[in-house]
Amino acid sequence: MKCHNCNKKATVHLTEIVDGKVMEMHLCEECARAQSQHMEQQFGLADLLAGLTDFGKQIPATAKEELKCPTCGLT
Repeated sequence: MKCHNCNKKATVHLTEIVDGKVMEMHLCEECARAQSQHMEQQFGLADLLAGLTDFGKQIPATAKEELKCPTCGLT
């Protein structure tokens, strides 16, 4: 495949899904770096860290339903 921007050999393949629409982008290493810098400006480190605030918190355990054989009563 060729880079969408410069027609060099594509080595990076990105897939973006927004509202069910799939967009694929194939980029060479140079264009991928440029795209990466653009994406970092849109979504900075603060945004990434803000999404991790709940990381590691325990989810409350729910009561487990006990399964039991109706014939022999084995649990």
